Amino acid sequence: MKTLRHLLLVFTIGLLVSCAGLKYSASAYNDDIAIKEIAVALIKKSNEPYAMHAAEIDALKASVIRAAENEKMRKGNSSTVAMWNQVMTGKGNLFDLLDTWKSGNQLSPEMATQASTQIELLLNNIADLESKKRKT
Repeated sequence: MKTLRHLLLVFTIGLLVSCAGLKYSASAYNDDIAIKEIAVALIKKSNEPYAMHAAEIDALKASVIRAAENEKMRKGNSSTVAMWNQVMTGKGNLFDLLDTWKSGNQLSPEMATQASTQIELLLNNIADLESKKRKT
């Protein structure tokens, strides 16, 4: 619950900042959506052995890191960067879930469902924030 409150705070700050004139990037938005779709699809497979999906997971992690790095280079994008950092380092978020999957080889359906909901919300919030930025 604490993570969700933190997420909502970051999202609210992001929306306020987005109204301050940050510029929309179609490329960033498309990346956000693609990452979300891949992440959700992979989480649905987390009841299978990790090794079956290791290459996909590595590619997803690389995409997330690349998206975060790209956001750091965009001016005034600290809210989006903070949200990507939450995806990578937040307890119970995407990278944590993938590491748990790796260490346990598989995840229970209950754990996958709960994590999927939280991760999908966070990734949706990142895409929503991008979509609300000023289009030029």
